[in-house]
Amino acid sequence: MPFFPKLSSHTSIIRVLRVPRSPPGLGPPGVLSFNLIRINRIPYRDIDGALASLNMRLYYLLRFVSVICLLYFNAMLSRHRFSHTTRNGVTMEQGKLANPAPLGLMGFGMTTVLLNIHNAGYFPIGSMILSMGIFYGGIAQIIAGVLEYKKGNTFGLTAFVSYGFFWLSLVFILLMKVFVKDVLVDSEVYMGWYLFIWGVFTFFMWFGTFGKNKAIQFVFLSLTILFVLLALRDWIGSGVVGTVAGYEGILCGASAIYLAMAEVLSEAFGREVLPIGSPKKK
Repeated sequence: MPFFPKLSSHTSIIRVLRVPRSPPGLGPPGVLSFNLIRINRIPYRDIDGALASLNMRLYYLLRFVSVICLLYFNAMLSRHRFSHTTRNGVTMEQGKLANPAPLGLMGFGMTTVLLNIHNAGYFPIGSMILSMGIFYGGIAQIIAGVLEYKKGNTFGLTAFVSYGFFWLSLVFILLMKVFVKDVLVDSEVYMGWYLFIWGVFTFFMWFGTFGKNKAIQFVFLSLTILFVLLALRDWIGSGVVGTVAGYEGILCGASAIYLAMAEVLSEAFGREVLPIGSPKKK
């Protein structure tokens, strides 16, 4: 067999083969050679063909998400300033921006509630949770974080962009296990470390909420506990711990939704409608 086989014009899948011996100068016999590649057309009635179709869909989904993020980043980071204009009788002040925090909190809260209803054992994970993780938990939070950048809010930028990409990374980890053939699937122990490191990040972010309202402090504290519980579930393989984590996660997500609606109603009515434990002004 030649070192680089002739490639057919009808190709759809690229496979890396395990060969009994390596070409001269490329390593000892019996190792996996990444230089020997065979590209074949496989009928879609075969299981490999079905996986190839799913791989292409995942590829185009990734491209779509990337384009959407780039378009929003370009729009939000442009140095646009509002002038004194009147639209429908409402005067817009120069440089006035809306509060993006409720958007980010709702994206985080609703997706967290849905995922942890699954963790509590009420329904299996499916396209509904994955879609929420990509678009509302992922992209919406990233957009909110970019808007926080425009306001000069380092905490909001770090929180929303980080958790937005957390949701995207979690969804892609789950999708790769299903769609990408021969991918190295992480064990539950490894996933435990993934969740634990996010718990460490959230713990330090919790200190950043000191001096803010009690509701946001509760959101980050309960989220820290949630990450630790989920990590313990994967480390020790306990279904009971996973169920407890599910209920705790529902509470965490619900508290984020409450805070988001409190901020929306407060701005809409010009006063505090839902109490959030705002710090006393000195």
